[in-house]
Amino acid sequence: MAKAKAKAKAVPPALAEIETLTRGYAAERDTLGALVRQLQEARAEQDARFMPAIREAVDAATNARETLRVAIEGRPDLFARPKTLVIEGIRIGLEKARGKIDIPDEAGTIKLIRRHLPDQEELLIKVTEKPKKTALGALPVAMLKKLGVHVAEAGDAVVIKPTQDEIEKLVKKLLASDDPSEAATDGDDCSEE
Repeated sequence: MAKAKAKAKAVPPALAEIETLTRGYAAERDTLGALVRQLQEARAEQDARFMPAIREAVDAATNARETLRVAIEGRPDLFARPKTLVIEGIRIGLEKARGKIDIPDEAGTIKLIRRHLPDQEELLIKVTEKPKKTALGALPVAMLKKLGVHVAEAGDAVVIKPTQDEIEKLVKKLLASDDPSEAATDGDDCSEE
């Protein structure tokens, strides 16, 4: 008899039951939102408490670094050999400055490379060709198949998306981060590519 009940198909829930479940989910999100707001308020209090001392320490460290830099620049003879020393876990001394390459006119530089160094064109010019997923997403599935694009999870999907998503963004960061305090202070960039 128990097997007969187990084999019976489950009755799909009625809309009233789904509404009840949705209300339960909304209540849990409200609780979660309140906790996240408490966390943010606690962070703000801690920031307000420690920030003046941190600013002072940053200023003091910046001034000490600048004083050290001037002293090292004033005595290059002390760093002829060896060029650097490690004192208290800080590497100090002199090193070759790395030059920065600036290309104000990339198109012009590419033309000149092709003219003067045609045999090194592949080495010196980066060519990037990549399909644009966003643009391809606007094409019909039949065309995508012709182009060799695989469409995963096409069709209807369950949607459970709160209309107010700032809490959702923060919760995603909290769940993705090993350090919740770090996630709570990061920006709101939750873009996906």
